[in-house]
Amino acid sequence: MGDLELLDGLSRATVWLADGTFKVVPTLYFQLYSIHFQYSGAVNPAAVYCLLPNKTKDVYDRMLIEIIRLVPTCTPWIILTDFETAAMSSFREAFPSATISGCYFHLCQSVLRKVNELGMKVDYESNDNLRIAVRCLAALAHVPLADVSEAFDLLAESMPRHEKMDELLSYFEHTYIRGRRVRGREENYAPALFPTHTWNKFESATEGIARTTNAVEGWHCGLQSLFMCSHPTMWTLFEGLKKDSCKQKTIYLQTTSGVEHHSSKKYRELQAKVLRAVTNYGRTNVITYVRCLAHLSFN
Repeated sequence: MGDLELLDGLSRATVWLADGTFKVVPTLYFQLYSIHFQYSGAVNPAAVYCLLPNKTKDVYDRMLIEIIRLVPTCTPWIILTDFETAAMSSFREAFPSATISGCYFHLCQSVLRKVNELGMKVDYESNDNLRIAVRCLAALAHVPLADVSEAFDLLAESMPRHEKMDELLSYFEHTYIRGRRVRGREENYAPALFPTHTWNKFESATEGIARTTNAVEGWHCGLQSLFMCSHPTMWTLFEGLKKDSCKQKTIYLQTTSGVEHHSSKKYRELQAKVLRAVTNYGRTNVITYVRCLAHLSFN
């Protein structure tokens, strides 16, 4: 479902944000997948709500066929998603000229999940040096794309000693940098699960484009507050989504008419600091640069 004016906004937008939420769907369904668009740099209205039975590529393909039917003139330049191979693949096929980019927040979370999985959590939380070093892995997203692989190698050499560090670095390398080495070919690697171009944020940071889907995550929290329960009935869900759609439409129309909707002061200050840092890329060595971004932006 989607409002006509919001669909028109989606068709004109160059930046889309897409993500799913699970607690607000009736038990017959797996997730509510929403597509938002960045407008005027400050608002991200939800334009489409999709009830999906699972998260397979086939389902995402059918969802996007319907969306393109509703907005046949849409030509997004950037689509920001979770790190989900099926969804990213479907968006890539549906919009071959668009850049499909993984959310920086989810990149950070994937590193933390691996830290917990490897049993490094206690050391990570108690050791400042280890914590910043680990955060530097995700902060590589702010290095220019052409320099990421070399920056990772330099970072790996500078990491503090820890019995699980090699496993953490191998995970990040194989998942996000260059994949696993092809047997018998010393310099050849299989593609990473999520190649560097799918999560690099250097240009996004310099151009003021969203690096995360945090605005959508915040919207998810608002939906949960609206329903005040997990897994509402279908009727309750539709009534709630109609209310939310009216709210999204009001925000969008207010913004188009000149009413200013500002992001939070904390977020604006963070974005300004990140912009200053990436603008100064090359003025310090890459390890210092990455550590600076790790301090600033691990969310």
